[in-house]
This record gives sequence, C-alpha cells and structure tokens, in this order.
Amino acid sequence: MCKASFDVFWKPIVNLIEAEEMEFLVVNAQHMKAVPGRKTDGKDAEWIVQLLRHGLLKASFIPFEISENCVNLFVIAEVLLKNKLDSII
Repeated sequence: MCKASFDVFWKPIVNLIEAEEMEFLVVNAQHMKAVPGRKTDGKDAEWIVQLLRHGLLKASFIPFEISENCVNLFVIAEVLLKNKLDSII
C-alpha cells in the first residue's frame, strides 16, 4: 500500500494501517510530481500504483512515536508560552 503525504492528513490513515500490521509506504507528494509522466486528479491512484510497481517511489521518514510526541509537546509548549506572553502584554 502506498499513500502520498499531504500535510498531516496521512497520519490517521497510517495509524489504522499500522494497527493492521500491513506493509505500506508514505511518500512525499513532491517526489511523485517530480517523476515524469501523465498525472491528473482522476488518475492519481493509478499513477501511484505504477510508480510503486516500477520502484520509483521511496518511503518518507516517519519518526518514531516518541520523537513525534516530543515534537507535539514542543508545539504545545510554544502555544502555551505565546498565549501567556500575549496575556501579559
């Protein structure tokens, strides 16, 4: 299975796939667009399959859950700090 990564919309899908212990790739959408060929919105799924079958896609790095949780904590801390500073000013 292969899924193009757009923003963070792929994360819930990957969580479900991981729970089923299926083999999958999350690929960078920009890498797919860089491969020459015909691409239209209606043909995206077929295009991804062709690229995958020919070995033209490489998996994106997906950080371990601990790393992702750390990033999420930093984002939350940044928002809380900004909110606190805004209330002081």
